[in-house]
Amino acid sequence: MSKETLQIMKSGQCARIIINLSEMFGVSLQEATDIYYNSETANLIEEGVADLHCRSDKYLAEEVWKEYQEKLGIYKDFTTDDIHKTREYNCEETKNLTVAEQATYYKTKAEAFSKDAEITQKHKESDS
Repeated sequence: MSKETLQIMKSGQCARIIINLSEMFGVSLQEATDIYYNSETANLIEEGVADLHCRSDKYLAEEVWKEYQEKLGIYKDFTTDDIHKTREYNCEETKNLTVAEQATYYKTKAEAFSKDAEITQKHKESDS
């Protein structure tokens, strides 16, 4: 297999991992892209370490997400099932709201979460 073919395959896998991050964990594609490319897992995949490129896209998305959570220092025991339950709850809570009302709902929840998790302004600025 040529280097060019291998690079094309890796690029496709990166895109699929990012899409999985977005869909599985309810973050935007831009956020998922940032999370992925700032992960050690992405570097290991690129370097071909431990044949990570042979793992499934969903498995790698979960690994990247776990790494991201550890970097934040929050919800180390938070599982994919917990995320699904949270998404189902929020879906039920917002199903009859307008888009503007949904935006307000999620903004309020995010602000409360940030306060509870003690996420500092410095952390928010480093994400920019």
